[in-house]
Amino acid sequence: MSNFNLNGEDFKSKSYAVFNNGVAGKVENVSINIDKKQPTDADNAPDYKINFVDANGTVNMGIYYPSSDATEQQTKTQISKALAITRAVMGDDYVFESVNSAKEAIDLCMKVSKKNSEDAKVNVFVSYGTVGSPKKYLGVYKTFDFIEKAGSVPSKLRRTKNPAKPQYDDLLEVIEADEPALATTGSSDTSDWL
Repeated sequence: MSNFNLNGEDFKSKSYAVFNNGVAGKVENVSINIDKKQPTDADNAPDYKINFVDANGTVNMGIYYPSSDATEQQTKTQISKALAITRAVMGDDYVFESVNSAKEAIDLCMKVSKKNSEDAKVNVFVSYGTVGSPKKYLGVYKTFDFIEKAGSVPSKLRRTKNPAKPQYDDLLEVIEADEPALATTGSSDTSDWL
């Protein structure tokens, strides 16, 4: 049996680097890199993982191929997200070759982006989700206007605020949800050792 030094390094709190120090909003001049799903990844892993890196940490977003039952609008939305990433890396005037399917479109966008992202800098908009769908962690949750080439003037990255549909408003601060109350059975779980 091993000895445990409860004062040792193994039991000290770890500190973690947090992207943009946990501050939501527009983050300028971040690096971007792209990972393609590998056979060893979980089944529900994104087909492409887009990593945004600053001096403090990383946030990522997933790009998925549209499912076989996706509507035309859902398919266009997924392609638009991939296209926005490529335009941020390559510029708005990049000319794409023709493709025959949504999968080919996403693969082409990600291939071009990955190949040219090593020295690319982008601006990205991060939040804690939306009023209607709050998130615990800072991330890239927008579908549109979430990324642009670094130095873009005027910037298209801004907080979504819509009085008619407040559920889509970006959250710039984390909302701490109350912890659910533990069910009690009438006897304390610790009564046998206290």
